[in-house]
Amino acid sequence: MWGTSRWSTIRPFAASCSRHGAATAMPPAMGMYAAIDRSNGPEVASASPGFSRASTSRVGRPGCVGSTHQHWYTTPSNTDRARMRTAASMVALGTHANSLDDPGDAAALRRYADALADAVVAALPGWVEASVVSRFEAWAGQAPDGGVLEHARAAGERAVEDVGPRLRALLGTDVDAQRNNPLAILRGAVRYPAEVLAAASVPPVARDPHAERLFPDDAYDLSPAAFGDLHPSVHELGLTWGAAKAHVVLARRRRG
Repeated sequence: MWGTSRWSTIRPFAASCSRHGAATAMPPAMGMYAAIDRSNGPEVASASPGFSRASTSRVGRPGCVGSTHQHWYTTPSNTDRARMRTAASMVALGTHANSLDDPGDAAALRRYADALADAVVAALPGWVEASVVSRFEAWAGQAPDGGVLEHARAAGERAVEDVGPRLRALLGTDVDAQRNNPLAILRGAVRYPAEVLAAASVPPVARDPHAERLFPDDAYDLSPAAFGDLHPSVHELGLTWGAAKAHVVLARRRRG
């Protein structure tokens, strides 16, 4: 079982507007976050609500330090409908048993996976709307009208219906069989705010060549580089899940 945490995580992206330039390849079994196994594993992370910083420049992105202003970043109440539809169609997280796993570690990993999936589903609609508002304001110099906001909220609900089940399916897969990572699935959600922005005649933003090469379909430069770009409350949950996954993988290697 896991005791007091004395572990460190290695993030593949730097926390800045140029963070995509620091992307590195990770072994599939380690997920987006690898952990140095220095103890029995991490404790449960807490999610802290608050506000995030949304980009207000053509070259910035939500969550960047530069060219930003503060937005309250909360999930609108009307996203309850999106959660309900996701709950009806979600893929339950798996309970795959592996004889090499400590039962307590396996149960903890399932709890962290559940918490991460729930947090992503709750944050997605707000992220889609905030992305639309940020890019629209940077282009027009004013907030979008009610029609654009309504389209953004509808797009957020569609994002939940698309991303939620696929994310839960991935997190429910045995760690040695995972060939993708949660952040890669989240990046696919950029098409939802992009559709709203394109319909509102907002032009694509200027991007650096590396970002264009990594994410050719992200015309508005919205791809999250880390879980915290989706919402601050998802940051620690993503780190904890990644460290828990790495702990289970490393424990299997030692016992196998």
